[in-house]
Amino acid sequence: MKYEKGKLGLIIPSRVDNTYNILSVQDVREWRTRLPLNHLKESIKSCHEILIVLHNSHVAPLERLEMLEIIQPTVNFLCESILKLYRKNPIFNKKIIEMHRIILSLHLEVFNEYKLILEDLNTNLSKKETLMEVVHASIQQSCRIIFLSFEIYRHPPSYIWLETHRLYSIARAQEAHYDESTEKNTYQSIFKNISNLYKHLVLLSLTNPLRYHRQDLIKLYYALENWAPLLKLSFNKQSKNHLFKIDLEKDAPPHYCALDASEGSAPCYIELDKIVERLEFLIDYKENASAHTNNIIFTAQELSLSKTTLDVLLHIWQNFSQRQEVRVRMPGALTVAVGLHAIHSFIETANSSQLNMPDEISVEEINLDAFPLPQSLAENFKETPTLLNCSMVDKSDSGYCIKWAQNKAGQLQVGELVGILEQNENHASTWQIAIIRWVQITDFDYILFGVEVLSRKATAVEILIRDQSSLDALFITPDANSPYNTQVLITPTLRFKAADQLQLKSEDTLYPCQLNLNLGLSPCYAFWEIDFLEQSLIPKINNEINQSSTNN
Repeated sequence: MKYEKGKLGLIIPSRVDNTYNILSVQDVREWRTRLPLNHLKESIKSCHEILIVLHNSHVAPLERLEMLEIIQPTVNFLCESILKLYRKNPIFNKKIIEMHRIILSLHLEVFNEYKLILEDLNTNLSKKETLMEVVHASIQQSCRIIFLSFEIYRHPPSYIWLETHRLYSIARAQEAHYDESTEKNTYQSIFKNISNLYKHLVLLSLTNPLRYHRQDLIKLYYALENWAPLLKLSFNKQSKNHLFKIDLEKDAPPHYCALDASEGSAPCYIELDKIVERLEFLIDYKENASAHTNNIIFTAQELSLSKTTLDVLLHIWQNFSQRQEVRVRMPGALTVAVGLHAIHSFIETANSSQLNMPDEISVEEINLDAFPLPQSLAENFKETPTLLNCSMVDKSDSGYCIKWAQNKAGQLQVGELVGILEQNENHASTWQIAIIRWVQITDFDYILFGVEVLSRKATAVEILIRDQSSLDALFITPDANSPYNTQVLITPTLRFKAADQLQLKSEDTLYPCQLNLNLGLSPCYAFWEIDFLEQSLIPKINNEINQSSTNN
């Protein structure tokens, strides 16, 4: 199917001038009556066919809308029936990916129909109420598409964010984004106005949704419905309270203001102060439930979220106006590795051989992958992770402010794991494991980012998987300034859960262990309290290497 850009700037299917493809409302009703709903495959194929015919039919916009209101509930029913088949399966396979592709394809066809109706209605401004109802249904459909993509750990289809931003801009231009909708298809959403529906999607994208298990993502989705009305979108100039922003002219989700020094052509700033305040109140309630006399102020969806999830959201959305600890200016050079795979590789190198560093590193050479490749793919990617030559701005007992002389952040993000090579008094270097707490791109062609040190005692280990592959992980033990007071295993966020029994491999020795309490969850990694089932792993203190080897 060919596509073209419509008058509203939306991408719509090119309609074929064929007078034979003419549908009526009665034809669609008869089609639905004959549809064999007990045969999913035939029903889905029939839905695709009638949507294609409807694309090419020359009918009035209100008649097209009436036909779509008959077709869409059937499409939703079929898609939900397919979703039930794979939501219970914890393992993705080719069949599940194919089913998901079919579901997205159906929803995209429905989305295209709504855009065709908008194009036809745009010439008749007297039907403003109908126009806004179609915009509401269109944004609801795009929300469904984006959520389904997140659910199976895929990025949304191209242009879906741009289309959603434009739909919201259309409603805002008509000053109708706060109007209550009477549209029939809003039964699947608690939001009756376009503004809150759009805010809910924005808030979902700010949770780093690709890092959650499907069950947790569904819980989070419903909890966010309570917080979306508290979010404020500002079209004024950026202020210190603005942590995130949206560029309404780009096909991109909301992002950190610090990662984009330019204002953009149509910036929209996000204020989360009221949501952060409610989050803090909810966390306090969970920690001191016995001290509170009632729980009427929180919904069941909010209370279903774990404290770990709430802590992660607070870390992402909280905007600190001042430093929490006194920092001392200590300018000097620092060597930084970004990502679990890179840190794992360099700690192993420190234990086995000398570490060789290049004098200069280009942006193209930097490997910032957060997760290791599966073993089957790793053979095709032999590149060795490299180090960033950074400089220290200041230092406290628990972290650093670091400057990197580049103007592109790559995948530097809040919650990313970093390794810092620190020189001690004996001119030996030690790997410290830290986590990025904030990132800022400046107008002076360098990036500032703040890190919190988790431990100065780390061991590179491998987690053995049943299919004979392995995942990189880090085993750390607490020190004086560590936020954890127990042994911690750092793993990717996916795949693992409490009570899992794993085998860790270090220097050709296997260490059976069990994951106990989830101590924390950054947007990139999970932190687990572990118990060894047999012999304990004793970390080296801490992977000291001779400083002279780093200059060779």
